[in-house]
Amino acid sequence: MTTVTSDYTASHGEVVLADSSGGAITVTLPVPNNTTTVTVKKVDSSGNAVNIATSGSETIDGNSSLSVTNQYTSREVVSDSSDYFIK
Repeated sequence: MTTVTSDYTASHGEVVLADSSGGAITVTLPVPNNTTTVTVKKVDSSGNAVNIATSGSETIDGNSSLSVTNQYTSREVVSDSSDYFIK
């Protein structure tokens, strides 16, 4: 488990606690493989976004990124080796 306060690239299987109280941040997902699971949780109460983005042309449920703005909201994504899907 890793706590971050600035842009960060996650690793396979990682849980990222994202604190965007100092401004919006982006957590970039690793290049997908068939076992990739990453969880990102926003832990601060600010209105600043935690953006979750892919590292290339992959998508997350058909989108290039997603945004979390509410405290304690988490998104777990899994990969099929090509794209990511919200679990």
